[in-house]
Amino acid sequence: GVFSRFDFPDIPGPFNGLVAILRNNEMIGLVDKLRFGIALIPAILEGQSYVESMDSVTIAEWLRQRGAPPSIEREIFVAMAKALAFVDPDKVSATVV
Repeated sequence: GVFSRFDFPDIPGPFNGLVAILRNNEMIGLVDKLRFGIALIPAILEGQSYVESMDSVTIAEWLRQRGAPPSIEREIFVAMAKALAFVDPDKVSATVV
């Protein structure tokens, strides 16, 4: 695999995550970045109440429901879920991330 990193700027979330993903050019192409950005719109607009309502949904389910491309799960969320909870995205609540 390719080693890559995300540099999160010192701005409030989830905007810092969006900027970090947009700046990373090693893992994800522009089209997939845009599709993922569209998937994040409810979380951006509705904030914490939306995030908390996702507790019964896994990261993998949420990504599929929101139409995020498979590369987002494979390239970002597998590593993130394993780092946060030591399991795959299909076993971690979407609230975690």
